[in-house]
Amino acid sequence: MTADIPPNEPESSEARPVSSRKQAERFVSSVVKLEGALLVLAIFLGWLFGVSPWQSASWNAADPAAAAQAFGIGIVATLPMIGFFFLLRFNKSVASVELQRLMETQVIPQFSRATIVELGAVAFAAGLCEEALFRGFLQSGFTEIIPDPFGGAATAILIVSVLFGLAHFLSLEYAAAATTMGCYFGLLFYWTGDLITPITTHFLYDWFALVYLRNTSETPTAAE
Repeated sequence: MTADIPPNEPESSEARPVSSRKQAERFVSSVVKLEGALLVLAIFLGWLFGVSPWQSASWNAADPAAAAQAFGIGIVATLPMIGFFFLLRFNKSVASVELQRLMETQVIPQFSRATIVELGAVAFAAGLCEEALFRGFLQSGFTEIIPDPFGGAATAILIVSVLFGLAHFLSLEYAAAATTMGCYFGLLFYWTGDLITPITTHFLYDWFALVYLRNTSETPTAAE
């Protein structure tokens, strides 16, 4: 409604709603830039502390077959993540309902008019850059410095997963879900010793979730 605007006078540009398409473009651009900054941070910290954020047994061994296997494991490992997604999506617990409300009101409207390719770019940036920082650098670093009597790799996975959840703190429910996913990514990295696997799983899961939410959300979009 524009009842307060006098007839025949153009509406102020400040009063015009941002189109959902423009909002999606801003979302994609800002997320890719933010993820790129995380990758730069991972590389810098890796150089500073002598812990490479790129931990890939197959890549270091120049073994294409092993790299393909790590990629394949990452694809298969996406399936339980999708199951977890639908559990959160359709569960009627208070936490799940609050998480759903947050997504519908604050998150989904930002990318409701993004294309599948744009959402793929966002998902790939998140998978590559976040895994390089959290699993490649942080998990590897903590695993090196935490002695076995204090849990070693298990403690490292737990610490990094909590940090991962805090980095995604939009609400307690959202952070808890992200922490759980962080544990899963950490276990994949520990099991395979290859960052290609959690990168692949993270990328494919995010891409699926973004596209699914965009296509099924009933959130009204801004004016075109």
